[in-house]
Amino acid sequence: MKLSAVPILITLLSMAPVSAVRAQECGPNCPICSGSVFNTETMLSTSTILTRVLVFPDGEEKVVSGIKMALTSKLDFGVSYLTTSQSVIFNARVLLLGEEELRPGVVAGIGSVRADASDQSVFLSLTKNLEDVIGPPVRISLGAAGYLRGGEKLYPIGTVSYFYKEKLLPFISYDGLNINYGVSWFLFETLNIGLLYVENRYLGLSTGLRISR
Repeated sequence: MKLSAVPILITLLSMAPVSAVRAQECGPNCPICSGSVFNTETMLSTSTILTRVLVFPDGEEKVVSGIKMALTSKLDFGVSYLTTSQSVIFNARVLLLGEEELRPGVVAGIGSVRADASDQSVFLSLTKNLEDVIGPPVRISLGAAGYLRGGEKLYPIGTVSYFYKEKLLPFISYDGLNINYGVSWFLFETLNIGLLYVENRYLGLSTGLRISR
């Protein structure tokens, strides 16, 4: 059974996936806030709960802990707690069109982009695992995102990840404003650790736990 690429940092250390918020000038589809890159699958399995902890020693938010789960096969939801600001941010995704062998999936989402959850971003993205097309398990997500406030402007977003031998998940992600990098190492099917470099200035560590219900 192939692991879903849990941590967000494609769309996506959907792990080490939660941290930067607007205070750190992340884009409207920050992969850490959205957690989307922590899945190699289009959507999170209904039998799985993902938990994660991110630590950014020099960041605006030092520690971020979160949980993500599927409410249905087409809807997943995540919530995270930011220790420094003592606040909560959230994210949710809905599958509009399922992924097939030669067809990308279409996913829409919404999430907090401020530590106090006073503003939200929305996004629409195409996502495809290219393993059946080119061989290697590369996932690409491309789309656009914007803010609910001042929504007249759209930002391009995208993520590329490569699930190497079901053990390493390196990725690069553009959140609309910044390029973010990360890699997760799956020690076991249920546990991974990772390293993130956010906004070209914040280095962080992550750990993620995959729980089957």
